[in-house]
Amino acid sequence: MSGMRDALVGRGVRRDRRCVADLDLTKSRQKFDRHGTLVTIGPYRWIRRPFYSSLALAVVANALTAANWFLFVTGGLVFTLLVIRCGREEENLISRFGDQYRIYMQRTGRFLPRIRRQRRL
Repeated sequence: MSGMRDALVGRGVRRDRRCVADLDLTKSRQKFDRHGTLVTIGPYRWIRRPFYSSLALAVVANALTAANWFLFVTGGLVFTLLVIRCGREEENLISRFGDQYRIYMQRTGRFLPRIRRQRRL
């Protein structure tokens, strides 16, 4: 169990660091740069909400590390509120970018990378 917990902590920290290194924290929430263009590079190539995904991994890792159900429950509540917020943010992004954002939504997953099946010829 200790190895799994350490792996989760390490993975969450690496993903979070990569997100922050590629983009400023404000851009990671808004997904557009200072010029108002949609950002689809870096971690945004695969998922629309990399910061929220790394937060969820960190919550699970902290709860496992501390062996504390309270951290897990409160972290779950915070993540639930972020999921609600994501819906509102995505509505705003659709109104701002229109079809460009809808196409981006079809290509990427919200919190986890979208698995695509290979077409057989």
